[in-house]
Amino acid sequence: QKEAPFILEHVMTQPGNFHQYINSFSNDDSGMMTRMLLYKYEGNAVPFMNPRPMCDHMRSEFRSRLLALLEASYKVTEDGMNAHRVISVSPEAEQLLANMKVKWDGMAVQGGFYYRIRNFMKRMPQHAIRLAGCLHLTEFNATSKEPISRQLMESAVQLAEVFADQMLRWSIKDYEDVNAECCRT
Repeated sequence: QKEAPFILEHVMTQPGNFHQYINSFSNDDSGMMTRMLLYKYEGNAVPFMNPRPMCDHMRSEFRSRLLALLEASYKVTEDGMNAHRVISVSPEAEQLLANMKVKWDGMAVQGGFYYRIRNFMKRMPQHAIRLAGCLHLTEFNATSKEPISRQLMESAVQLAEVFADQMLRWSIKDYEDVNAECCRT
């Protein structure tokens, strides 16, 4: 059993109820919503699909790979203690993230495009770096010494901005709210 695990929440919910929840001011103070990456799907109804049962071999292989990834995220130090592995970030990627933080901070000031979700925008660098880490693990082994490149960070920044736009969409209640938001700036 690992201590202090990272938890990934993947929640599908009823949009009406969630929209009501996200717009209650009492929840904004907790900071919970600023830690989530939301996506509001508004496409056509998803057709029903018959699930295919997973064969025992496939289930075993999936479990094995997942456990290997979790195990690879820890390393044993010289003194025998467990420590998190570190994915390094290239100087170019760090500079890009620093530049984006300045941009995002500027867009979250009063009158700015993202003012309505300013608390979420404060966490944009954290979201981008976590997304960069996930993207890194899709390209490199968990034990790789390869740093996060500028190109990979650019992709993570673009993904983070998609989630910022989605958070903004979730935060708007109705047309009057949109009109007030447009008139505010």
